[in-house]
Amino acid sequence: MSKILYVELIDENDVIKNQIKLSMNDGVSWGDFKLPDTLVEGNYRLRAYTRYMRNFSPDFFFDKTIKIGNSWSNKVFINTAFKFIGGNNIDATIHFKDKNDLPYRNKNISYDVFVDHKSILKTRTKTDSDGNATLNFSSPTGTDKTGKIVTTINLNGQEKINKTIPIVSFSNNSDVQFFPEGGTLVQGQPQRLAIKVCGSNGRGIDITGKILDEKGLTISDFKTDILGMGSFNTDLKAGTRYTAKIKFADGSEKDVALPVVATSGLTLTVNNADESKVAVRLTASSDLINGDEVRIVGQQAGNLRFAFNAKLNSQTIIKSIPKEKFTTGIAQITVFSADNEPLAERLIFVNNESSLLKLKVNKEKLSKTISGKSEISLVADKTNSNLTGSFSVSVTNLNIVKPDLDNESNILTSLLFTGDLSGYIENPNHYFLNNDEQTKRALDNLMMTQGWRRFNWKNILKDEKLPLTFQAETSSSVSGTVVRGKKPVQGAAVILMSKNGGDIVRDTITGEDGKFRFDNLTFVDSTQFLVQASPLKKGSFLELKIDTSDNQMVTKNKNTADIDINVNSSLMKYIKASDNYFNEMNRLGLLEKSIKLKDVNISAERIRKAVQFSSNYNGPGNADQVLTADDLPPYYSTLSQSLGNMLRGVRIIRGRAYRNPGMPNLGKDDGTGSLGIYYNGTRLADGNLDVINPMDVQSIEVLLSISKLVIYGSLRDPGIIIITAKRGLGYSAKKVKDLSFDHFTIKPKGLYHSRVFYSPKYQVQTNEIASDSRSTIYWNPNIQPDDEGVARIKFDNAAFKGDYRVVIEGFNNTGQLARESFTYHIENNR
Repeated sequence: MSKILYVELIDENDVIKNQIKLSMNDGVSWGDFKLPDTLVEGNYRLRAYTRYMRNFSPDFFFDKTIKIGNSWSNKVFINTAFKFIGGNNIDATIHFKDKNDLPYRNKNISYDVFVDHKSILKTRTKTDSDGNATLNFSSPTGTDKTGKIVTTINLNGQEKINKTIPIVSFSNNSDVQFFPEGGTLVQGQPQRLAIKVCGSNGRGIDITGKILDEKGLTISDFKTDILGMGSFNTDLKAGTRYTAKIKFADGSEKDVALPVVATSGLTLTVNNADESKVAVRLTASSDLINGDEVRIVGQQAGNLRFAFNAKLNSQTIIKSIPKEKFTTGIAQITVFSADNEPLAERLIFVNNESSLLKLKVNKEKLSKTISGKSEISLVADKTNSNLTGSFSVSVTNLNIVKPDLDNESNILTSLLFTGDLSGYIENPNHYFLNNDEQTKRALDNLMMTQGWRRFNWKNILKDEKLPLTFQAETSSSVSGTVVRGKKPVQGAAVILMSKNGGDIVRDTITGEDGKFRFDNLTFVDSTQFLVQASPLKKGSFLELKIDTSDNQMVTKNKNTADIDINVNSSLMKYIKASDNYFNEMNRLGLLEKSIKLKDVNISAERIRKAVQFSSNYNGPGNADQVLTADDLPPYYSTLSQSLGNMLRGVRIIRGRAYRNPGMPNLGKDDGTGSLGIYYNGTRLADGNLDVINPMDVQSIEVLLSISKLVIYGSLRDPGIIIITAKRGLGYSAKKVKDLSFDHFTIKPKGLYHSRVFYSPKYQVQTNEIASDSRSTIYWNPNIQPDDEGVARIKFDNAAFKGDYRVVIEGFNNTGQLARESFTYHIENNR
């Protein structure tokens, strides 16, 4: 079982802004990200995964899009509206204002429109008397494009503010798909046919429609229920072409061909409406009633829930499955042939409340007065059952933070729902808010229309073992190989010693393959280690190579439909309410505030100094991209990890840099296709970035264009990366040739030390009470019951009256999930 969790904060450009490594105990961990006030507002992603999960699709990582606003260091707030004007023309109207809603009038504006990271339009304009500026551009072909508008407003002739606006949709086109229940439309068999209609932004569109045959006669009418999904009964004939005529809310229409109706086949129908059982019906066409055996199997998360065999001696086979066989969550029902070939499939969501943990919340000591001391206690809602496990609690001010209940992520939606479905799920919590017939029907429509990718039956039945590149990580470790020349050295002594952040000293002996490994290491992030290999005999030169692991690739955001193009405007109420609190926290020394200087001058001076000793033949800093030591994140142990996807047009695989697919290869590669690496003027023989300690790097220059590469002569490399070491760390040409030593100073990724949530305790009447305008009153990620099975939660109320929300989540020692939420009101008295 994995005991290490990686959590990342990813920006709109798919760049990892921060990564923390957390230790898990019984599957539980917690952490936080420290957000600098220089972080620009925008849509960010929280992504979490274990090393073992990297063997499978990133679709099943935890991946949540969140909004981060900025008030302190932000002078310009924008609000953008897109409008599609016939064809492929798009109008973007941007309103510029300050924090007090005053427009920026008659200000010079410049724009740069990017599609898939390429600039397609640059222009200039001015804001009008209302602070508005309008931009028109043509949308590209294709529905999977990503884009952004980078705009710069000139405030006073010298101060320029940059803003980035995501383009979430390039057209108002819609996508309509039909899904026959079980997978195939078969003649003469009444079936449910599900429909899903999405806009180009990925969100559902509700429609009405009718099915027409070849003669234009109406066969049936239908409509979607919610979020662009619906289902209706059909009985169609083979050999006839059917068309769905779709009508949208604006009056426009669209014709869509229905799936072809087969003359032969099996249909699988599932009725999940009964509270106690699941009814499964298998119907065969007449030519398949031949006594052949089929097998119907139900599974949840890879665990078999039921299985039975049946012979096709009649047209219909009906079976009822008690729901007590299932836990709450998604179940997959599949029909197999005698040769284990999947013939039909259906997903259902089973709501078995007995599999969930019910909590009894005692609110008798919950204070209803401002700054009052509150206590909540939790016990198991079952007689003679002590509460065990781990729980989290949050208390938020509903006057400031209004939760989006339909789109809220919680322990139930993540572990029971979205974690088992690929693709985007719109408003996942909507299906958990109520248990009425309308919600059940909407949930069943989702199960019929959402793609399934978690388990592949064909691989399971063929007993095909998936190669596991990444093993479960139970602790932090350091490993590597000791070689002489290119041959592994057995029996070499290797020592590992921490240089800061703890007293760790370990030693070991290499095996036959020259490999060594130090396991069960516990150290915090930023800890440095000295790793040294001792020769077997005096005068014998050894080379030490430290193992590294490639970063997990940042895939395209599957939740682009959750992107908000007007982040600060959406969070304005929260931002304004938080200003006083942030200033008070800063006054008390509990918050750091940066001093904003002139960006352009500082950036230019910083880069000039960083590259002044560069060996770049074009001249220091004359490159397609320049990075300095300040740009490299401090929490990676290898240079390839530090760079990640920071290099434009370059991808890094196992320590070597390559041009991104689709980019023209302008040089002659050296057989590997990788970019040439120059370190302090000398070309590295094997082009491996990871032989360079990232802490030694002063600057990195990337050359990809012909104009920059031509000076290097025959263009041997498809591109060049020039790395300059910090002064005093230069190497001779002889050493740089291989750049492998018998010792290294490394800084492996260490465990993050979580901060304690600040919650003031009020003893007497002070100014601190008067300035308390917190949005989050209390947060504790690790509430554990005592020996009597009672979990006690204590906190102080805020100093303002109003409504507050308490959310409690967790699970017990047997894995049962629990979630409770309620609101309470604070009166204006003490």
